[in-house]
Amino acid sequence: MPILAGETFHPAELQEAGFNIHRAIDGMRLFGEHVKDPSPSANDYAIFSGAGQLAVLTRSGINVYSISGN
Repeated sequence: MPILAGETFHPAELQEAGFNIHRAIDGMRLFGEHVKDPSPSANDYAIFSGAGQLAVLTRSGINVYSISGN
């Protein structure tokens, strides 16, 4: 549902969130994912670059994804 002018945005009302990971050297997109029921908190993800993983906090748990460095 769109937010109208003058209405307050509440992160808890989000139904999904999208994440994209890009390589810093050339901007190439390495990974993209949408999650249902994201956590209403800020900074609800963590990147483990040495392990090539992304962890995303949702309302029901933590989703872990593998990220290719190619």
